[in-house]
Amino acid sequence: MNEKEEYKDFNGLTRKDKIMDFYYKYKNYIILFGVIFIIGFIVAILTLLPTQDSKMSSGKYKDIERIMIINAQNYAKNNKVEKQEYISLNNLNIKIDDNLNCEALSGVYKDGDSYYPYLICDKYVSKPVQDVVDENEKSKEYAILLGKNPYIVNQTTYQEKGVKKDDKYQVNIKDVDIDNGLNFVTYYINSNGKNVTSLKRIVIVENEQIKYPTLELLGNKTRTILQGSTYKETGYKAHDEEDGDITSSVIVEGNVDTSKVGTYKVSYSVTNSKGKTVTDERTIIVNRSEIDLKVTHSISPKELTNKQVTIDIKVNGDGFKSVELPDGTEVTTSEASYTVSKSDTYDFVIYDINNNSEAYSVTVKNIDTTPPSVTCTADYEKGSTNIKIIAKDTNSINEYEYVVDGKSNKSTKETYSYNGKAESVEVKAKDAAGNVGSTTCEVQSHSIIVGKNCKDPDISVDVTTCFLNQIIRSNIDLEDYMIGTVYGEEGAPPGMNTEFLKAFIIFARTYTLSRGGYKSSPHHLKLKTCSSDQNWCDYEKGCYREQTQAMFNSCMQFSIDRASYNGGKPYYTADKCANRVTTFPGTKSVGQQTYYVPSSVTSSPIWPASYATSATGTHNTSMWHPPIKENHFEFIKGLIEETAGLVLMTEDNKLAPVGYHLCSSGAPACYNDTDNTMYPDIALKLAQQGATMDDLIKKYSKKYPNAKVGCITDLTGVK
Repeated sequence: MNEKEEYKDFNGLTRKDKIMDFYYKYKNYIILFGVIFIIGFIVAILTLLPTQDSKMSSGKYKDIERIMIINAQNYAKNNKVEKQEYISLNNLNIKIDDNLNCEALSGVYKDGDSYYPYLICDKYVSKPVQDVVDENEKSKEYAILLGKNPYIVNQTTYQEKGVKKDDKYQVNIKDVDIDNGLNFVTYYINSNGKNVTSLKRIVIVENEQIKYPTLELLGNKTRTILQGSTYKETGYKAHDEEDGDITSSVIVEGNVDTSKVGTYKVSYSVTNSKGKTVTDERTIIVNRSEIDLKVTHSISPKELTNKQVTIDIKVNGDGFKSVELPDGTEVTTSEASYTVSKSDTYDFVIYDINNNSEAYSVTVKNIDTTPPSVTCTADYEKGSTNIKIIAKDTNSINEYEYVVDGKSNKSTKETYSYNGKAESVEVKAKDAAGNVGSTTCEVQSHSIIVGKNCKDPDISVDVTTCFLNQIIRSNIDLEDYMIGTVYGEEGAPPGMNTEFLKAFIIFARTYTLSRGGYKSSPHHLKLKTCSSDQNWCDYEKGCYREQTQAMFNSCMQFSIDRASYNGGKPYYTADKCANRVTTFPGTKSVGQQTYYVPSSVTSSPIWPASYATSATGTHNTSMWHPPIKENHFEFIKGLIEETAGLVLMTEDNKLAPVGYHLCSSGAPACYNDTDNTMYPDIALKLAQQGATMDDLIKKYSKKYPNAKVGCITDLTGVK
């Protein structure tokens, strides 16, 4: 059979034919079923939708119940209702909208301290009513109340409606006593003498409730009189709807002794012909005729502040009545507190029990919420950024804060010096009250070396060991090489004198050119090194020295060669050379290396037998540091860039052949070449005393006291 051919049964009918045949055969039933389904669905939806009456049950009816309870509580209090009583709407002074169709005999049942609203309307009953109905619903399999529930009747026309039940059950109505107001009739359903359930009917009797008389006190219910005066009753009135004016029936009890200071109570009561009694009370206060009050105050905190201050008022003496605060609030305690937010004068009024008043003023002076006005200057000069704050305030300035490149430094001084050139400067001034004023400063740059703007000399450096000519580093830019030299020798600690460092950089550059053969090869220097020339600074790794046994060997040989300058003894011990060539970090677990003194040194007659033949290189904490701090690195780099290309030269523009040593003049162990020795320690002392860079340069050579600073590119005598 062809796949596309439609299937047919043995009668030749397709599936479609069968479906259509079924539809025409039962068409009427299918349409009827569809209509019923749609109608049922619509009814279900309408049933689920909330009606206006259901919304009302949680809305207006609840509000009526709440007002009923409040008014019932007031009624019970005013009419001395202490036990159970049903209070109808007539006595609650509530008018319910006629559209709500609520029974006029709705009311509130007071049982002890509890109040139960009985609101009975066409579309709504309150919870106490609904609870009774719900409980009866549980017993409908045994019996059903006949007639209405709740049942509102006249006492004389009440007829019991009974219950509908099966003959196998008996009904017992116990203690049926229908009285005015709210009543409950209980039906006990029994079977073979045993109670199986019960029903309850609410019966409200429409008879008019017995009302209480009214009692009105004339004049103030609380009166104040002076000691020794005469107390006079201000009067009262009593009335009853049935009895009329019953003022003459009022009973007054209580004695007021005006000779003694104190508080007295006078009570009033009246009873109508129905036996309903109402009472009231008047308070009489007898005060002294003369009152002397002492007022003191304190404020907290006492010191300057930018926060709120509390004024504490204290009144001493008998006869105090109240304190009126500056905002008009009356306080009846003898101690009162008042919080203020600004410096000002605040007026209090003190009252005694005789209503005499006295003004009392407190002046607050210690609130300051105005921050200082702040300006500043920031000048970059001689390798440092010098910052000055100018702050003005009505009070003293307690603290200055300098935020330089994101790092905070607090001080009591109005000036601050930052090593290096600052990119951003923010300053703050805090006054004695704690207010902070702030501003930012624009950094102004000043030329360090006036008139000396040298071109880049484009010089590279190879560093090798002293004896083996082993290359440690090659093709280093001269200015990058200088960073390691300066940091290695001076460390650039915080506060280092910049004039001295600039002078040292110029000298060290001159010394490097001289040792590196600048005259014969002006663009590529070759330095043989035994110690400091292998210094290298890397921002991430820090400043360190190359770590090689060959460098140690060079140092040892140098020690033997220079023995004549140390009384015939080796110039350095093995430990000293190990320290000079050890790389950072040099802790006990990382960076240590054992160096062995070469035989060419130990076999020398100059080498004492008592000297060690090996040493462990350790970190020289006085000179080397972990990854160099950013401000130190930038500080040194900045000074090198500002002195780029500057060297010491003779009067005829030749490179000054300066020497190098760190010892001060006259020290017995120092190498002293009178032709070309420099004394940086002496120069540092002079710099600290205020010497300029030009003055320091002159101290670097005895043979060339008239040496000057010039550019490398201006040197003469170069191939």
